[in-house]
Amino acid sequence: PIGSLAQGARLRGGDLDLLCITTGDASALLAGLAARWQDASAAQGALPITRVQLASDARTPALRAVLGSLEVDVLAATVTPLLHEALPHAVTPEDLGDLSPADRRSVEGALLAQALTDRMHAIGATETFATVARALKLLATRRGVKGAAWGCWSGVTWAIAAAWGCQELWSRLDDPGAHEWSARHTLTHTLERLAAWPWPAPLSLTPTAAPTLAEHARMPVLSPLAPFEDTARFMTRSTAHTLRAELQRAAAIAQRALASRASWAELFDARDRGHTPRLDLTLSAPTPDALAAAQGWLHGHVLKLLVTLERDGDLIARPDTRAHTLGHDLRHAIDLPDDLSHAARARAQDAAITLMLDFEGWPQRPQGATLDVALA
Repeated sequence: PIGSLAQGARLRGGDLDLLCITTGDASALLAGLAARWQDASAAQGALPITRVQLASDARTPALRAVLGSLEVDVLAATVTPLLHEALPHAVTPEDLGDLSPADRRSVEGALLAQALTDRMHAIGATETFATVARALKLLATRRGVKGAAWGCWSGVTWAIAAAWGCQELWSRLDDPGAHEWSARHTLTHTLERLAAWPWPAPLSLTPTAAPTLAEHARMPVLSPLAPFEDTARFMTRSTAHTLRAELQRAAAIAQRALASRASWAELFDARDRGHTPRLDLTLSAPTPDALAAAQGWLHGHVLKLLVTLERDGDLIARPDTRAHTLGHDLRHAIDLPDDLSHAARARAQDAAITLMLDFEGWPQRPQGATLDVALA
């Protein structure tokens, strides 16, 4: 297990992230597993498998399947016999130098999860960390600000932020076991510190880290593994503005809830979808597999749309990372300012047409799949 499953921070209904390591051919391993699951799907056994999708040509090859009500993402990596015996313990990023870039990315996910788990265990905050990480991810999901593809913080980044908040509070004690900080206190502390943080100063679990940040880094959150890369490097001006506002809202509610002046449930209130003006991005496809492939394409191209919209002066375009199901269709939305000028509307419509044309020209576009981008 990797990701939130390995950290004990998986949300109910969340994906299961797994890594298979082999000394043989990782691509063949994934293909073989996909074939077995497809056979099981056709046989309609006790565990229904409703979708099997192998992305063998992706930057990081992966297998995604729906088993019962669970979505499972499987990565695979070819490693040396020594690494095969040692993973995920007693391995550092420096030990991965002989791996291919795709294999290295896959294995680093396991190492990152282990690094967070080890740090939290060392300060006695394992259970609190899991609770705070789940709370932050639920908050981000309900408010539509979770997902690196949309220029927001990914689940990994939210988990690092949770670990950072725990480390800040729990490491202040001479003996962490002498005082039990509740998850509510730790969550409130974490949100307060994130809301007040002097961005773009990097957030790091390792104070001595000296990363090389991109010139446009906006809210950098560093990986705990050398070379301490920015896990939030895909943020845009709009998404950084949005996330800072959401952190300030959350910190204020948590402070009131901790003082019994508000309900904790208010923290997780879903954001209203009815904002206008907005761009509605609607994906249609004849099959679940085709729709999943189309959504994968959109995730790989929507940042280009956001950056194009931001070229209009100080325009703030807020993407909603939640996918709204409309029958067999999926819809995302990008909120635009209330005072959108006629010129800005025209540019937004031009950007929408460009994205639709790019989708139509996608060589691997599934037959019957369409993308409609409309200004509401």
